[in-house]
Amino acid sequence: MFDAVWRDVRHSVRSLAARPTYPLVAILTLALVAGAGGAVFAVVNATFVRSLPFPDGDRLVRLYTQPPGTSAAKDRNPLHPLEFARFRRGLQTADTVEGFFGRARAIGGTDEPESVAAAQASAGALALLGRGPILGRTWTEEEDRALARVVVLSHALWQRRFGGDPQILGRTLSVDSEPHEIVGVMGPDFAPDYVFASELWTPLGIHEGNLPNPRSTYILTVARLRPGASLPQLDEEVRAAMVTAVAESVSTHRGWTAGAIGMREFQFGAGRPALVMLLVGVAVLALLAAANLANVSLARVMSQRTELALRSALGASARDAYRLQIVESVLIAGAGALGGLALAAWTAPALIALDPRILAVVGDIELDWRVIAVAIALSTAVTTASGLLPVARELRGDVARRLSDGSGRTAGRRGDGSIAFMLLAGQTALAIVLLAAGAVVLAGFTRASRINPGFDASNLVGAQVRLSAAAHPTDADRVAIVERILDSVRVLPGVVEASTTLNFFIPGFAWQTTVDIENRPSPDGQPHTVHFRRVSPRYFRTMRIRQLMGRDFTPADRRGNPLVCIVSRSFAERFWPGENALERRIIRTGSPVRVVGIVDDVYDVGLGQAPEATVYIPYAQNSPPTAAVSLVVRTAREPRALVAPIRKAVLSVDAAQPLDAVTTLDQFISDSLGPQRFRSTVLLVLAGLGLAIAAVGIYGLTARSVVERTREVGVRLALGARPGAVWRLIVTQAMRAVLLGVVAGVVASAATTTLIVKVLPDVTLADPEALVAAVGALVVTALAAAAWPARRAVRIDPIVAMRTD
Repeated sequence: MFDAVWRDVRHSVRSLAARPTYPLVAILTLALVAGAGGAVFAVVNATFVRSLPFPDGDRLVRLYTQPPGTSAAKDRNPLHPLEFARFRRGLQTADTVEGFFGRARAIGGTDEPESVAAAQASAGALALLGRGPILGRTWTEEEDRALARVVVLSHALWQRRFGGDPQILGRTLSVDSEPHEIVGVMGPDFAPDYVFASELWTPLGIHEGNLPNPRSTYILTVARLRPGASLPQLDEEVRAAMVTAVAESVSTHRGWTAGAIGMREFQFGAGRPALVMLLVGVAVLALLAAANLANVSLARVMSQRTELALRSALGASARDAYRLQIVESVLIAGAGALGGLALAAWTAPALIALDPRILAVVGDIELDWRVIAVAIALSTAVTTASGLLPVARELRGDVARRLSDGSGRTAGRRGDGSIAFMLLAGQTALAIVLLAAGAVVLAGFTRASRINPGFDASNLVGAQVRLSAAAHPTDADRVAIVERILDSVRVLPGVVEASTTLNFFIPGFAWQTTVDIENRPSPDGQPHTVHFRRVSPRYFRTMRIRQLMGRDFTPADRRGNPLVCIVSRSFAERFWPGENALERRIIRTGSPVRVVGIVDDVYDVGLGQAPEATVYIPYAQNSPPTAAVSLVVRTAREPRALVAPIRKAVLSVDAAQPLDAVTTLDQFISDSLGPQRFRSTVLLVLAGLGLAIAAVGIYGLTARSVVERTREVGVRLALGARPGAVWRLIVTQAMRAVLLGVVAGVVASAATTTLIVKVLPDVTLADPEALVAAVGALVVTALAAAAWPARRAVRIDPIVAMRTD
């Protein structure tokens, strides 16, 4: 058996080398398909296939709360302190419940403070998500409850800031102006950034005896299921515990629900529909490639008809012929898979560049053994399917008839043309489906990118300021330092205006709050969930958000004076439709708040998410110590050129105050379209590959038809037929298959785009021009691909053509 296979390998190599066109076309086609499939599967592998990088990763779950009246995944919130303390004490189906509270911290020890990503964590949180520290220890439950001033460093911070000093333990590090003892250093393979991108950790200190303001702290909570317990059991227990928590604290928790969800699903579930859509696109491309290679293989088998018949006549079995074809397919598939993997390795970084946040969501995208296996399997399946079918058809019938059929060089068996015709029509239909899907998704992306965000993003720069609770312990202290910072920034040359907001501009993220409408209880008695921003005076002027009615906040809107708010257009229309919302009152955290202004809606969580009802309150009336303050500065020139002066202005007010998370609002707008940009680009690449493969198929079918009809073309020209008429005859034959495929593709695209609309909410069916563009692109390409070999045919010498066998 081995000798026979080795003999087939040598024969295949000689045969492919003698006629290199077929293997080159096949390898290139397979490389494109395997490369596209490998790159897409690498993302799928990183999210839904590869094991989570934690101990007992399959047993880890995230606990979440849900505001009143919401059910979407985007509205899942971290836990409040009350729920965290209750769940940590009372859940029977979880053997441990640990929490993180993330925020940037200022560390000192140099001429200028440095802001680093940090997290407060409960005593067992670090052990839950990874192996223990490589140096020292973490902290005990007693140290956590006492909020001991100890700190654990990440491996990266240890290397960058302290040069990897092995004697680091016991040294003091200033964290938010408070001295902390360094007690440990985590390893380089600690939990990935998508859990919490932190460079240092300190105790969380939240327990039954220490519950901070439930509205100012949100705790990312991870639990581990007990052996034998199921996720539905934990979810049911969490929901029941939340009912009790709500009953204990009606004023702050009325209407809230809670639940448990698997760690993988929590992190990656929202992206599954889009990834499935891209995998389906790869499958369609693979089918298209298989049809293309089947057509090429059919032409090649026709040219080898006599050889196959002679082999059968000399005693070779059908098994021998199949084995030879499989060996040849494996050789081509292997070369195609290698090319595809090389292409995928180059493509994966390009995919990340489309949406840099992918790394923060999926971790490292690697071409591991699973991706390699998928690329090889895809390449082998396409090659084998396209190669064996023509051979199987050729081996039917008796040897004498097959020898007779193969006696002419250009003769084709009856039905060969029909098979090629149907394969080409199928290719065309699949190409239309890919092109239409790509065009529809691209139209959605283009439409989103043209949305007016409701503010002027040009020449706007934002940065976060983290106010130390130790240095600024009271509301009055925090308000005063913020006002001094704003005054110092506003006088900088090139600064037009400056203000602050609570939540920085992070695509897809918005703070939420619950409110009641005075004298208008909701039908179910539950509070309403709305978006929420805490801003300083002149925020709307800085952002250039249109003021529709009423006034802006003023310095007089501070603690001790009547509570006021400004609401968005959507808020006013939702709760006071057709009425004047000014001077109406809402109830927030049990206190009445008067509406003094109405502003236009803004896309302040990104262009991919429609504006929602938003309430703005003045920072001077509500300034909790855990809330970050985000500067927003409008400049008269390139905003990044003023980052250094802004940083110096902040340090001139507070020398321990670093500036971090610097970004422009133009960049925020661009980043918010990252997911749409990613999927539309990938689909368009798949569509482009499909179009190219279809063009090769059309060219190949037309060229083969020209070869088979060379004598007929010569006779027609010799009898006086015009070259243009002969050219149209040849092109029309190819275009009949194309037009049949177009009709089938348009019908299939209707179902495909309907499915895409269900999966992707920002895509609509109201894009007929997208389908027209797809059909037009394919028809023009088909005409070009068919016209070139037809042009060569009509330029042949009729005498030479009639002598062709």
